[in-house]
Amino acid sequence: MKLKYLLLLIFAFSLLCLNAQNAALYFDGNRDYVSIPNSLNAGLSGATGFTFETWIKPSSLANGSPVDSHRNTIVDFSLSGTTSVLAMYLREGGKIRFGGRSRNLDAFQDVVTSNPVIVTGSWQHVAGVLDFSGKKIFLYVDGALVASRSGVLFGSNTFVTQAGGSKFIGCGIALDVNHGYHGSMDETRFWTTPRTEAEIYSSMANPVSSQAWLLGYWKFDNNALDSSGYGFDGTLYGDCSYSEPYLSGLYIYAVPVQSEANVGDYVELEVRLEGFPEPMRGYEIALSIDPLYLRLESPDDIRKGDLLSSNGLSQLLSTSVNGVITVTETILGPCSGVTQSGSLFFIKLKALAHTTDAGTPFTLDSAILRTPLNADIFVTEMLGATVVIDASSFLIPLHTGWNLVSSPVFPENPDMLVVFNQLISDGYLVKVQDENANALILIGTDWINEVGSWAQTEGYYVQVNSDCILEIFGNYTELPLTISLNTGWNIISYPYTNPQSAMSILDPLITQGSLVKVQDENGNAIEYLNNWIDNIGDFETSEGYYINVNAPTQIVFAARGKSHPIKETNTNSSVLYN
Repeated sequence: MKLKYLLLLIFAFSLLCLNAQNAALYFDGNRDYVSIPNSLNAGLSGATGFTFETWIKPSSLANGSPVDSHRNTIVDFSLSGTTSVLAMYLREGGKIRFGGRSRNLDAFQDVVTSNPVIVTGSWQHVAGVLDFSGKKIFLYVDGALVASRSGVLFGSNTFVTQAGGSKFIGCGIALDVNHGYHGSMDETRFWTTPRTEAEIYSSMANPVSSQAWLLGYWKFDNNALDSSGYGFDGTLYGDCSYSEPYLSGLYIYAVPVQSEANVGDYVELEVRLEGFPEPMRGYEIALSIDPLYLRLESPDDIRKGDLLSSNGLSQLLSTSVNGVITVTETILGPCSGVTQSGSLFFIKLKALAHTTDAGTPFTLDSAILRTPLNADIFVTEMLGATVVIDASSFLIPLHTGWNLVSSPVFPENPDMLVVFNQLISDGYLVKVQDENANALILIGTDWINEVGSWAQTEGYYVQVNSDCILEIFGNYTELPLTISLNTGWNIISYPYTNPQSAMSILDPLITQGSLVKVQDENGNAIEYLNNWIDNIGDFETSEGYYINVNAPTQIVFAARGKSHPIKETNTNSSVLYN
């Protein structure tokens, strides 16, 4: 039987895919800055608030005494001379500060300062929000609130503009040599509305299109052009340079050398890297191997590829624990001469089941690449990084009777008759039902499809007359995934490919006060009985779950493995996802 072991893991950066981005803007901290045209002033009048957000990778943090004498200024917008109306900068020890005014007459005393949260050498997303009508200031790092203030002394509920002033990114408006930002910056956006935490989190790692309230959008794709549609192109001063490279077009392939195997045979996979833009010092890649279908017989069955081994100075190590195989290779000497494409390693696995039982035999747990200076790059945490498993199939084991299922793979053809065609042909399917009791069912000699199409947010009840397997052909769901919940009972999907603690996923809904009860197909429940009782443990791949909430809400399965709820009653604009 042919082994369907072809798995293509593509690390594609969404900010790169659309725009071929290959650089960020680098500031050396010595009066480097981007000047934004003062014609921007006309777009500020009447704004209910401001939101400034950007990605930063500081090369150094602020220091000095007093602490404000040395600071790394990320943005400083002013009106009428040196009256700052919006400013964000780094303070000592990794603190970040943000504040602003609704008009020139306001005092600039209402600012917020975080605890130390900013680090050097890593990309972090920062966002500051001024809410004039709500009299609040919010500061977020990587989509999470780090500081806020209520009762702010904004003198106007909408912004009152004036002529003049300066608009600088990367330095304070006074051009103080001690107030320059030192590091890289990218994907900088300015909105004339107070964006919500959910809006910031959902779009921070994805490109956005021209839209209402987006007054400035500087991608710094080797230029300072404004992508908002308003034409507020920036002008570079000092020694700004587009010298911060991204991992544009990084691909990792895992391909079987042999394409056919039976039980007891071996299949050898090649893990390849293509498109890395600089020499590598090493890597660490972890794969989850399904022990029911594949087994690593010996550590000797993992061998070096040619990418790092060609100079003969590399060392390969591997561990195998509970089905997770971690392969690490490090260059022991200088890494000059190492190519940017080639094989990382080969792994030989014993097939324990036929293709129709095995499906996709492994998934990627993590991938770390090491720079020439031996610094770790956590690929899945880089700006805009997504993991897409392409051209795959996913198998859902079904037991006789009722099953509550979902799939992390979205079918190429979502029509329920197509999805369940094989089970219908084999005579196994009895009925499929969604949360609204719509059914796919045989009436007379015809299958009637009341469900319509498979939805990636939904779970389904599936009844079969014998143990069998449902195979879904398609592409893995792109994350983050938002699932809307109606008051009462809902059946939701579980889009992750690895188990996660149910309580950790549900905790935001518990904190929100929306959760009533969760139940799996066996009747195990998470519910409140004087305190929260968890009889489910982990949410599992291929399972669907009943969830009962007391008000309309949403839950977002994030790309980085955490969930985030949003009450519909608290949102007044759409949430964008890649």
